[in-house]
Amino acid sequence: MEDEARLRTMVREEVARAITTIASTGRSSGPPAPKTVPPAVHDWFVLELWSENREFLKEFITHAFFFGLFVLFLDLFHQYLKRTSLELREKELLNKFHFYATAVTVVIFGVSFVIGGMRNRFWRKKR
Repeated sequence: MEDEARLRTMVREEVARAITTIASTGRSSGPPAPKTVPPAVHDWFVLELWSENREFLKEFITHAFFFGLFVLFLDLFHQYLKRTSLELREKELLNKFHFYATAVTVVIFGVSFVIGGMRNRFWRKKR
């Protein structure tokens, strides 16, 4: 019983000392808390890959961007053709031209992407 009472008194004193230490200094007297470093603003996955000079990723992004722009232009042209008051024969001719222009665009961008990827993989400059 006596040991238990002495242990309770020691625990109360230690808790009171810790509380006063935390209240006066803002931190405990125990081991320091691990510091958490906030992530930097540029730690996004794509920006990290871009900053590491991954040429294949850069090639892919630029090709996708320009291909998307060109397809957007072709789609706007197609929407314009649907709303014009041309004769049916002229519309069919322009739609056929539009289809083949889209097909050629897909082939050109696909082949240039493959060539660019091969160039970056096999013939890139050594750092």
